[in-house]
Amino acid sequence: QGLSYGVHIMVSATRWAEIRPALKDQLGTRIELRLGDPADSEVDRRQARQVPTEHPGCGLCADGLHMMIALPGGVTSQSGP
Repeated sequence: QGLSYGVHIMVSATRWAEIRPALKDQLGTRIELRLGDPADSEVDRRQARQVPTEHPGCGLCADGLHMMIALPGGVTSQSGP
């Protein structure tokens, strides 16, 4: 019900197997950034091998097409506790 209130949650893991199946079933939109082992891909293993390594943020959409996630110009990334 969170989406109806504008609440969005992002889950990240190094492999799909690290996310419990009950939680994975509740995820609406899935994207897959470059994986350490393309064989772990749940989107398309063949396409996962072709994801570029030179640029951070490259990955696959649910339909197997390549995509890139980036910050808009003028925005800086902040990390902290």
